[in-house]
Amino acid sequence: MKKLILVVVAVTLSFGVPAFHGEVVFKNSDGSTFKGHIKGDEYLNWVEDKQKNIIKYNAKSKDYEFAKVLKENEVVKLVPSHIKADGVIKSPFKVEKSKLKKMWKKNKKESFR
Repeated sequence: MKKLILVVVAVTLSFGVPAFHGEVVFKNSDGSTFKGHIKGDEYLNWVEDKQKNIIKYNAKSKDYEFAKVLKENEVVKLVPSHIKADGVIKSPFKVEKSKLKKMWKKNKKESFR
């Protein structure tokens, strides 16, 4: 029985894979496009354009928007900013890689609870 549980846990954990590393063309609701890379995994993910802007998809507006860090009730998360990303302008929001790493670690830890 212990071996069966160990096999089930190992198989379940083996499905976590990193995002595709190649360049992808992203399309906004107005038809404008930009190129970027998908970053992250199932615990935290985002799009990064050529200027290293951090971008999140907003399902309500159907646009890719510059990401910002939002702290709500002691929970820190990466959210769309309502400022559309186009691959040309620089993001007005500074999202540090160290903050992304902390969010990723926390999300990963919480997923195992």
